[in-house]
Amino acid sequence: MELSSWNVIINDNFHHYQLGIIFLIVSLALLKKKSKLGLYFRAIGAGMIIDESMYVFKFINPEIFTHYHPIGITIELIVFLIYSAIVLYNKNKLKNFSKS
Repeated sequence: MELSSWNVIINDNFHHYQLGIIFLIVSLALLKKKSKLGLYFRAIGAGMIIDESMYVFKFINPEIFTHYHPIGITIELIVFLIYSAIVLYNKNKLKNFSKS
């Protein structure tokens, strides 16, 4: 038995980064900044974008910049660390701003 909805999901033309961008836009445009739902949408969206960050370099060598090659995994890790540093920096900056 074949599930048509599963085939639609598997064969769609969306990539994680595209859905991640949609999640970020929805969270910033429609949800309150401090709502838990907005935080969930931003976290999921950022994760989806980070998940496919190595594909930016795929034109260089499609075999290396994948989820299954150490270089592709390293690129994703670097993007995650940079994103985390930006979030932590801005979080501390906002705390210091609100104290003054």
